Amino acid sequence: MLKHDPNKDWEKYGEDDPYYAVVSLDRFQRDNLNPELLTEFFETGRQHIEYVLSTIRSHVDPNFKPGKALDFGCGVGRCTIPMAQVCESVTGVDVSTAMLKEGEKNAASKGLTNVEWVHSNDLGAVKGSFNFVHSFIVFQHIPEENGLAILSKIVDLLADDGIGSLHFLYNKDTSRFKQFLGRLRVKVPLANNFANLFYGRPFGYPLVQKNAYSLNKILNLLQKKKCGNCHIRLEGIREFQGAVVFFQKRPDAVPYDQLYK
Repeated sequence: MLKHDPNKDWEKYGEDDPYYAVVSLDRFQRDNLNPELLTEFFETGRQHIEYVLSTIRSHVDPNFKPGKALDFGCGVGRCTIPMAQVCESVTGVDVSTAMLKEGEKNAASKGLTNVEWVHSNDLGAVKGSFNFVHSFIVFQHIPEENGLAILSKIVDLLADDGIGSLHFLYNKDTSRFKQFLGRLRVKVPLANNFANLFYGRPFGYPLVQKNAYSLNKILNLLQKKKCGNCHIRLEGIREFQGAVVFFQKRPDAVPYDQLYK
């Protein structure tokens, strides 16, 4: 692997260890999986979607009913499947063919027929509009410049008054040296491969990027796209801090804004 290609990385994750790639806990590694652990895996997705919808109804729109939904970075369907159980239809989008196939199999096992699985790394294959768009622990694996372009397309796919729930990593409490090494692993051929050997991993083990985003850039993009009614929930694991940004495709009605026009 002489040149780092994130899409190929995720294809390999999907082929080798798809559940662990979605939730990086040792118990979800392929060799450890059993029916009980798979049930636990999908239960975490159900709890997350329940939390998302509860937060939307508490802080954004008390009457919100998800109809046609988009799940960006759907993986094996951890969140897509519980979304399909409460939405009219769901489009799951992912760059990994292997994960999409696994997600389709998981949905079929639960008798769900209202999910479309789309392979796309830029949303070019997604058509129509949605009243609910969702993504969780996905954008951090995409470089900020590319991710903001994707965010713009997702907002364009959102219908008027539709609601989004999107997660972003916004800060990493790591040393400058560690951040420098991380950039080397992304940009310098073979740097990640030799780093794998240092960490005791196989030479060709793919790189999991953890890219931090500027919340200023995210909010500025949303405002330019005439979105408002924002609510932000903060979360963090160890040295990584993230934010779930809830918003509605409706500009905020500020009572005094006419004074400055």
